[in-house]
Amino acid sequence: MTSSDGLMNHDGNLPGRALGPSGVFRQGCFGELLSSEFAAAMLIAAAALAGGWVGFIASDDQYYYSAALKWLEPAWYLPDHFGRVRNSVSLPIAGSIRLFGDHEFAVIIPSVIYYLATLVLTFLGLSRATDRKLAFLACALFATFPVVVTAATTASADIAELFWAALAFWLFFYAWRGGRLGVWALLGCGAAMAMAFSGRETVIALGIFVAGAILVGRRIERLQLVWVVLGGLAVLALEACYYALAGGDPMLRFSLVLHGFSASNDRPEATAFSIDGSGALRIHPLLDPLLLVFVRHLFGAGYWVFVIVALLAIRSPVSATANTRSAACDLRQLALWGGVIWFVFIAVALHRITLLGRYYIAPTWLFMLAAAACVFTHRIATLNSRRFWLAATCVVAANFIGIVLQNNNPRFVERELAAFAATSSEPVFTDPYTANYAAELLHWAGIPLDRVVGSPPVAGALYFVVPARIDTPNRLTPESMLPALQVKPEWEVVRRIEGPAAVPAFLVPMLRNAPLIPAWLRAKLTDPRGNLLVVRAVRLGSTAEKSP
Repeated sequence: MTSSDGLMNHDGNLPGRALGPSGVFRQGCFGELLSSEFAAAMLIAAAALAGGWVGFIASDDQYYYSAALKWLEPAWYLPDHFGRVRNSVSLPIAGSIRLFGDHEFAVIIPSVIYYLATLVLTFLGLSRATDRKLAFLACALFATFPVVVTAATTASADIAELFWAALAFWLFFYAWRGGRLGVWALLGCGAAMAMAFSGRETVIALGIFVAGAILVGRRIERLQLVWVVLGGLAVLALEACYYALAGGDPMLRFSLVLHGFSASNDRPEATAFSIDGSGALRIHPLLDPLLLVFVRHLFGAGYWVFVIVALLAIRSPVSATANTRSAACDLRQLALWGGVIWFVFIAVALHRITLLGRYYIAPTWLFMLAAAACVFTHRIATLNSRRFWLAATCVVAANFIGIVLQNNNPRFVERELAAFAATSSEPVFTDPYTANYAAELLHWAGIPLDRVVGSPPVAGALYFVVPARIDTPNRLTPESMLPALQVKPEWEVVRRIEGPAAVPAFLVPMLRNAPLIPAWLRAKLTDPRGNLLVVRAVRLGSTAEKSP
């Protein structure tokens, strides 16, 4: 049986209505996970992972990896940095290394699992509250956001936080709908938020939302909030007990986090309508996040889709067949308010920290839930319509284009250094910055760490040159060292390595021969990106250049 607008669930009932307040979660999971819609969503997710794979970037993942190695040691481990206290990130990495060995892929596997598990939760929740087709579209949209794919293919606290926050939200939603296991759902909600907190502290925004929703007292008695608190305290208490036994400081996590937050207030002042170091347009600290999600490619066309859905919902009232207590109506309200609170919380709390799109992954997920529920309750679209599916395909395709542009091989230089050092029988000198960020790649390649030396070259030595990193000082290369790192005219060039283009290599021949693309744009997309990524290995004492 189908509804007049083409929306139906798999057994002919209008989801979230015929099942009753607690029935939205009664059906088994296997039917949903064996559906063609779920299979299609997973195929799209797999394509996104393959197309946007990043790998180890030697940034925050350095902390998670080093903490994972410490957890594998027999001695008690006490973190010494707030980046090493993110246990819901580092502990799964430790487990992955124990199972699969110490290599780059093992470090990334937990993020991939978190990403796929989040999609499973999303599909299950949406397919029961709305419709399988809407669940598929929502998963396809979210799974292909460039910033989400990047987080899923690196060792990321963002994707760990998202999974646990998503689990907490759906457990709270279950309790809100009057599920029979309401108390246990609230306990689980609190525990899941504590696990998310262990990944990153911004999940406090979700805690504020859950507390506020319960204190309103409409569906859940106010005193029931104590179960959420107890669930969270149980997880945090276990961690505190460990730190107390290991080092006598049960509050170690909080002292490290507070110190790290203070040290991370590094967002520089910028004039209006300027571009900061992360590539974000700056106008005002509280407006910059909106520009980030609407203007940049990090979230594809997602936020424009959300706005269009909201405008259409305003013009079309809730369907007469939609009960105000239906699962979809509840989901629309809860997810929308949760997303707004989380978005504003991040914009305010992190206004002094460098603006990064990954901070907004979790509120974007909530907005996506709200948009899907809104499409269902307001009958905005007919899923049997060819025009609707064409529009949805274009949006997802735009996301894939964003994935291609997003993945610019951030550690190309370091990977080339590791490849060159693997072929060398003598030490290779380079600048301290490059040597530091190549350390893990050298380790996984089985190259002795003393093969690469992060200092100015000695006479007759091989020198791996990264021009962009020897022109100006950085946190690892002092200005006083720069003269010794400069290339002398009489030095012999051993090899020249071209940096990658702005687009993947397989697209370069096609774009170079595309007549409809202006010449200046073709050059921008296909030419090597300047001298920043040109790497040279030189030997002192000769003026003759040899071929590679």
